[in-house]
Amino acid sequence: MNRKEWLEVGRQSLYSVLAAAGLVLLAFIGDLLSDQSLSGEKIVIILGLWLLMFSMFMGLSPFAMDSKQKGMEYLLTLPFSRRRLLLIKLLPRLAAVVLFYLAFVLTYFLIGQDAFGGGFTVFSLAYFALFFISFSLAVVHENFIVQSLWAGIALSGYLFLCLFVVMKGFSWKFNMPASWIGSRAWLDLSYDVSTLLSAIAVFLLLAMPFILSFFLAFKRFDLKPARAFNRRQLRVFIPMLVLAFAASLGVTYLVQNNSADNESNCHILENRQLLKTSSLGNLDIYGETGRRQIKTGRKLWWENILFEVPGKVFIPGYDVNDSSTSIIRLQLENLAWKVVYSIPDGYEATPGFWFRQYGHVLVFLQRGREQTERSGLKSGLSLKSNRLDLVLLDMNSECSRTISFWSSLFPTFINPYIFAHDEAGGRSFWLVSGKDGKEQHLLRLWEDGAVEDLGVSKKFPVYVGHLLFSHTASSLVVRRLLASGSETIREIAGKVNVASDYFIGFLDAGEAREIYGMRNSRIIRIDLATLAIDDVGPQRGQIRRVPPADFYYVEHEAWLPGQGRSDKWRKVFRLQGGKPVFIRKFDFNGKWPGHVWIQRHGIVLLDEVKTRFFAFPDLRELKFKK
Repeated sequence: MNRKEWLEVGRQSLYSVLAAAGLVLLAFIGDLLSDQSLSGEKIVIILGLWLLMFSMFMGLSPFAMDSKQKGMEYLLTLPFSRRRLLLIKLLPRLAAVVLFYLAFVLTYFLIGQDAFGGGFTVFSLAYFALFFISFSLAVVHENFIVQSLWAGIALSGYLFLCLFVVMKGFSWKFNMPASWIGSRAWLDLSYDVSTLLSAIAVFLLLAMPFILSFFLAFKRFDLKPARAFNRRQLRVFIPMLVLAFAASLGVTYLVQNNSADNESNCHILENRQLLKTSSLGNLDIYGETGRRQIKTGRKLWWENILFEVPGKVFIPGYDVNDSSTSIIRLQLENLAWKVVYSIPDGYEATPGFWFRQYGHVLVFLQRGREQTERSGLKSGLSLKSNRLDLVLLDMNSECSRTISFWSSLFPTFINPYIFAHDEAGGRSFWLVSGKDGKEQHLLRLWEDGAVEDLGVSKKFPVYVGHLLFSHTASSLVVRRLLASGSETIREIAGKVNVASDYFIGFLDAGEAREIYGMRNSRIIRIDLATLAIDDVGPQRGQIRRVPPADFYYVEHEAWLPGQGRSDKWRKVFRLQGGKPVFIRKFDFNGKWPGHVWIQRHGIVLLDEVKTRFFAFPDLRELKFKK
């Protein structure tokens, strides 16, 4: 019988392969008729949907032939225990499910890594969960369609519980309400090691009641109507599901709470003080005299960015009570704080970490209020409006003004952000990039409300030294912006990336004379006066820019990341004149990988054992009293 099951699964697998090939062929013919090329991402999506159907079919089919041939009575008379009978049915099908998954993984990484938009981990876990859930429902009904419906319902409930627990894990890890996470958690199951491990544990624990209850109930399986067996299995399944749900919450809490990094949102200030924003609505200032705490009394989740002028800092935060984004001003001398600007729920065009500062002005984008009130849109979605507002907040006077822009290009933009400010012909302008499909669409917003289309870029653009750097599929385009239009002054062939510093939050470029980037796994320097390119060395880390025009290079001991080994150390170099000048080596003492976070006024070393702080320009370590 064992051999018969393997042969039957082999035949079913062969038919499934032919079906998958037929689906891909039909898609190819359809694209051929419409003068389109069949992309690798589309092939992977087709195969992914087919793989889910294959998983469900394998799970529901162990007794299909026996029921169809009226052989269930004969099956139960064989000299096998009920448990061994289920194992004979389970193992060949599980082997087929694993084998097909491995083949799919190979295809995914070869031709379609963008197919699931970051959700490959949840697809993988749901794939195996669907098989075990379907197998546990193999005798729920004699009709395969009814079985499939029950499997879909069970999978939906299962995924809902998994999402709930994963969301709770994120809230424990980052000290934030679970309602802030939403469905984004599915895209972040592999956010870090602890999150991935807890997600795998949740999926396995919540899948166990299905398969264990089936094995236990099948010990007394007979030829009575399926309704009797279903009641017996349900009586075992419900208490097991409650226990599994409680266990998944407990495991997630232990893993995520113990891995929470409560000091990750630390900022070195210009006066060598330290501002910590880890607590919900609270701030801590560390200096030579010790720690001072500021309690705002508001439930604010702070963005991991701040803006500074002499004597003041400005910090954006998400308000839990009304879902608005507030900008808090903090006086460093007397710790007096004040909400200087508030963006109501739905008006925010982009999250707070996309806010930008140039000089003493804080600038950000928000949706037009009348459109927002009518549509009720949330940030992170496309604008779906022809209006976009640019807000200028003077951090000295704490007064703001708004400039409204109108364009038919705005409605499809997702997360538009400001990446540069400059002047031309005596007029100020801001450069804005917004995701439009798979590309970044570039616009120039003039202070008089005019909107100028600057085309698209395959990667994030950069504006430095009064030059705009944008990317095509095979080159880096360098343009000079004129009072009207632009002129291309050079196109650099190859996959050059100079956009590694767009999260820094500052638009000041100073009198920059050079810019650094990556090409073909090498670090390169571009002279902004001549646009000559110099090779600096091999890439074994990341480039970071510190405003106004300082470049740093962080070398990893274990490169590339994610290759199964964590860094034991990282080295920091300053890039100047096309040469890396060694500054300091940072050793890591924990089991988990640490981070070197370069800020405007220093370096934060995040280690499992201890968080340390080093101030520019001499990188002297700062030590504070608790």
